Amino acid sequence: HLAHLDAMKEQGVMAVAGPFSEQPDETWRGFCLYTVELEESRRLAESDPSVQAGRVAVEVFNWVTKKGAISFAS
Repeated sequence: HLAHLDAMKEQGVMAVAGPFSEQPDETWRGFCLYTVELEESRRLAESDPSVQAGRVAVEVFNWVTKKGAISFAS
């Protein structure tokens, strides 16, 4: 799972990923911000070994924010 996330970051298709802490619902495991279109994001997320093993589920949404509102160090 972690190697998969690292590979997505290295390929430039994911900006950031990480688990939630102190979450009210334990089924909310974490968040991944992909840099590709919705269906490609879904395909990449569903290729995660933890998803394929049934340990985590995927929900994919478009997220919109003002251009330049956030940045990530390279």
